[in-house]
Amino acid sequence: MSNKTSVLGLLTFLILATILSTNVVTSYDNPRWYNPRDASLKDNVYNVTDYFSLQWWYLDAVFDNNYSIHIGIMTVGSKGTHGLFLFQMSVYEDGVFLERKFRLIPVSFVEISQSKPSIKISGKEILRGYIDDKDRLALDVSLEIKGLKADLNFTGLTKGWKGFTGQGMWGCPLPKANVQGTITINNETIYVNGTGYQEHGWDVRHLYRSWYWGKFTSNYTNTIFSKNMKNRWEEDTFIVVINSGEENYTSVARENIDFYHTDYKFDHGRFIPMKSVFQVEEDNINVNVKFEVQSIHFTSLLFLNYWRLHTKVTGVISIGEFTENVSDFQIMEILHLP
Repeated sequence: MSNKTSVLGLLTFLILATILSTNVVTSYDNPRWYNPRDASLKDNVYNVTDYFSLQWWYLDAVFDNNYSIHIGIMTVGSKGTHGLFLFQMSVYEDGVFLERKFRLIPVSFVEISQSKPSIKISGKEILRGYIDDKDRLALDVSLEIKGLKADLNFTGLTKGWKGFTGQGMWGCPLPKANVQGTITINNETIYVNGTGYQEHGWDVRHLYRSWYWGKFTSNYTNTIFSKNMKNRWEEDTFIVVINSGEENYTSVARENIDFYHTDYKFDHGRFIPMKSVFQVEEDNINVNVKFEVQSIHFTSLLFLNYWRLHTKVTGVISIGEFTENVSDFQIMEILHLP
């Protein structure tokens, strides 16, 4: 058995041991309504637990030159010394998959800080979070995996938030960010500029059976949603958080969300929605947008099956007396456990 296969097998065991733990007890007053609060710089810090738990940093960006990127850092560990880190990166052009690389490293080989957002490998800082000179949350990512490379700066354009989902902590320090830097693919360095997103999940001891997660933005607003299923038929939580302007955000109650699909494509054993309608009507908020999937990239790692969608979003969003058209192109994601 190869060393890579052995490490993948160990990661599989750790994840299964974590998410199938029988002594997990969750407490949530209203599992159908997510109640976020302000995120700070420390909400991007590596979180140490005495027990094995999942933790991840997810970043993506869509650039002006039609390239887009996903960067994922996931770890299963305890006490900051046991477990594994998984680093992965995928690059797309016009929504079409170009290249994907990943790397597995033991937690004990990764230098992590519990006081500031910082992850280092062999002395090289992979991830660094800070407050910039305009008092905005920012994140620098410098990652290279087998020739695929990204050197990017994410600078927040809206206030970040976090909250308890019932399964662990999850939030978006950078719900909407300006992203600048370079990506290197096939020995070609490409300068990029665009709009991105970053989330952090931690202290997670159980995964949903599946989720449909996505986002869309306009000049004034930013909407993030995640429909999370307990099993094939029963919904657990449906999170929707809408940022308006630089400082404001609100969570939407489940009964005020409508999300349905009008067209599907059978892909790798699943019917994947290709056209959808997403609507919100709550107090002074009204959202009516359509999703049209332009491309699907299926990827499977261990037992985690992902369908990464590049999606065109069109419609209208109104908050109070302010109404804005939505015309966006975004990365969304569907996950299914077996």
